[in-house]
Amino acid sequence: MTKKAPDKRESTFTIVKTLLNLWEHISLHSRRKTYLMFILMLFTGLSELFLLGMIVPFLTFVVSPSKIQESRMPQILDVNEIPQVEYVIPLLLLLAVLLISIARLWSTYYSVKLSAQIGTELSVESYRKSLYLPYLEQIKENSSKLISTITTQTDNTQVVVMVTLQLITSVITALFIALAFILIDWKVFLITFTLLTVAYLA
Repeated sequence: MTKKAPDKRESTFTIVKTLLNLWEHISLHSRRKTYLMFILMLFTGLSELFLLGMIVPFLTFVVSPSKIQESRMPQILDVNEIPQVEYVIPLLLLLAVLLISIARLWSTYYSVKLSAQIGTELSVESYRKSLYLPYLEQIKENSSKLISTITTQTDNTQVVVMVTLQLITSVITALFIALAFILIDWKVFLITFTLLTVAYLA
């Protein structure tokens, strides 16, 4: 008799339940760092929004510089002449690219570091609990097998935490990108989103 494959909803529920259970076992210091990680995720998303917001004026200036004078950009940048805008807009675009590059690199570095710290905490706690087991239970346990199991499970947990953090970062970034496209042209965004959804479900 074939074994029934686990339902996607059940798998998702199990993952969420495991992460919530994991949250209860990490230290207060790691929780604070996780909150900081979420702030960094929002900063990364805002950087994407800023970058997309600067691409449109830059492309407009490249295609038709005179349109810049007709827009509110000179008032926002506090410049009145096209030659001044010619330098300001590329500099702002360059700043946006540097900002988002730093945000992405720091977000990746911080997620790896945080997941490693959480994995280390869980490993230490597991070893501590095994050391404080009653003597009769300790002599029944295979120490090498116990160490191997703790190491393997800790590594797996560390990978799950890192992937989860990166997934949340990607989702937040995607939401900010979607917001940017909605602000630029919501009709184009709606058509594109519909086509991508249909193509994905087909």
